[in-house]
Amino acid sequence: MLVLCYTEAMPRGKLELTEKYLSATEARTELKLSRWDFDTRIARGILPAPSFIDTVMRGGVELKVRYFDEHWLTLAKTILSNPVVKRV
Repeated sequence: MLVLCYTEAMPRGKLELTEKYLSATEARTELKLSRWDFDTRIARGILPAPSFIDTVMRGGVELKVRYFDEHWLTLAKTILSNPVVKRV
């Protein structure tokens, strides 16, 4: 039986950065979005790009940790609070 342990490959935030920025989990929880909704809206450009992206090399693989500041969170809340206008 093959058992995969994802915690070894998961990047962790640096302490000095987690004091200054919100993690992706904290930001999406604050916005009340699922992980899929959060990631999709950033990828589609609905929400702005993360404030800072830290790159970590682990086992020869480049892993990225996304950080979000208070300005980003305020902007994201403003974007999500505006109603979507459907174009005909």
